Amino acid sequence: AALFWTRALMIGAIFIPISYFHFILGLLNKIKEKRKLLIIGYLFFSFFFLANFTTFFVKSVGPKLNFNFWPNPGIFYHPFLFLWFFYAIYTVYLLIKAFPTSSGILKDQLRYILLGTIIGYLGGLTNYLLWYDIPVPPVGNWTTTFYLGIVAYAIVVKQLFDIRVFLTQFLVGVIAVLLFFQIVTATDLFDFTWKITLFLLFLIFGYLLIKSVIL
Repeated sequence: AALFWTRALMIGAIFIPISYFHFILGLLNKIKEKRKLLIIGYLFFSFFFLANFTTFFVKSVGPKLNFNFWPNPGIFYHPFLFLWFFYAIYTVYLLIKAFPTSSGILKDQLRYILLGTIIGYLGGLTNYLLWYDIPVPPVGNWTTTFYLGIVAYAIVVKQLFDIRVFLTQFLVGVIAVLLFFQIVTATDLFDFTWKITLFLLFLIFGYLLIKSVIL
């Protein structure tokens, strides 16, 4: 059960750097300029997503420090972590590079995003040390809450997004994640079939809802 939930939780972690890279490129209007790097990243992380369900990614779980079950990396986990940090660091580099030349509301937005990003990633780093038997517990997890708070402030006060569009996208995303986890906990073929059908139908209607709000 611990191994299953470790892999389930890794589903979100796998796509953090590439989806965040995509978000920052959109904020900086650099999607066309970095299109190849973006596509390559999605391909690699999609491969790691599939590998996540095998021992090549999460090999096993076992006792470490005061945890009864902590994951051990498989052979594909090493290149995954390298690319994870590459995209994370490169995204921070793009933010730092853009900050001095920006002005007005964009500069305020970048200030908060950059601060939240650096603190969030540094805190998240503590999750990966114990994978390699480095005796440091994941003490930095609280920084993700700080990041969410500072981005929420940038959205509401600094007009980072159209709040109506953001809330719609957030709601659709949360429901989609919940429905996806219903699929992975299916008990039989019938249960799996109707749950994945519901998930796919929701993706279609969710897309149409977001599109209608944007337009």
